[in-house]
Amino acid sequence: MDRRDFSGYRRLALPYREEDRTDRGFFARGQAAPPLPPRERNGEKREFPRAERGQLLSRIRAGCRGVVFGAYGGGASSVIILPEAWEELRRMICFGQRAAVNCYEQQYQGMGHVFAGEGRTHVVVSHFLYIYSASRSPVHASVVETERDGVMLDRLAAEREIYCRFEKRCNLMPDGRQKDPFLADGESETVLFGHTHPDLGCFFSPPDRRSGYATAAFPAVTFVCDPIRCDMKAMVGIHEEDAAVIVAAWKESGFPAGSRPLRMFEGAGKRRARRMAEEAGRQGMERTKKACRGSREDGALRQEEQMRRIAAGLLADSGCRGRYRIYRGKKGELRMKLWMRKKGEAK
Repeated sequence: MDRRDFSGYRRLALPYREEDRTDRGFFARGQAAPPLPPRERNGEKREFPRAERGQLLSRIRAGCRGVVFGAYGGGASSVIILPEAWEELRRMICFGQRAAVNCYEQQYQGMGHVFAGEGRTHVVVSHFLYIYSASRSPVHASVVETERDGVMLDRLAAEREIYCRFEKRCNLMPDGRQKDPFLADGESETVLFGHTHPDLGCFFSPPDRRSGYATAAFPAVTFVCDPIRCDMKAMVGIHEEDAAVIVAAWKESGFPAGSRPLRMFEGAGKRRARRMAEEAGRQGMERTKKACRGSREDGALRQEEQMRRIAAGLLADSGCRGRYRIYRGKKGELRMKLWMRKKGEAK
């Protein structure tokens, strides 16, 4: 596998120069990240499964069962973290507390699925991989520092391959719940590169934006999390669109710390659903009225047919010849006139 995968990206502002390359294809200390492989950089735009945010959340409720949702930030697009992935992320960065491991910046990688909505992108994260940085400080973490870092990048690529090989086999939990209800749409792939801002707040600095690995062919996510202040922020694609971060957590794990109720981001969807329900109700009333009118007309035809049978029976029983006329009265009711004469009698 090409070591110039975006798992080796670092977030530094210095420009790329050809003389900064090392013999192994990496950059010397203090330089920008290696470029994406040409296949990704120049590839045609991919087609992704179509789904809206509400549909994805419904699939999570049905497949994972027993989850609560918390949201951070806002935006038309969204980054949805599945319950098992949330357990991995909050443990590796000690989310919600100050710990020895999260005082310096950390890096991690997310795997999952991409869905295309109406003018927006929704990314579902099913698995997180921790990236062991060669150099860390409160405001900096880098994975590419020396020649030896290539071995670590190879191991990270191997971990992704192992996960994809066994994710379907290990998807069901003992109680029947699914860890990833979207495997029917394809195996997980790398969709997110993130880092932490320990006790600094969530924002994207100029180096963060310059080191994004999203391409026109693939709307990857750039992600930042402050584990101490309990906040998250995400942007999607080459246009750096703000995205709401939605965390699906197991009920037994509790509501995600620092998050807001999901209904704040579902208001427009609920209003749209209510309008659709009202419109469906109106259409249903119209269909009901038409059905009732049809029933009245059918009843009138049945009544007229019955009156015809009665008139024919009266003529037969009397042994007379005659005729009848069925008509509607002033109030719309059916009436009948019957004329009879004996057989052989002159008209």
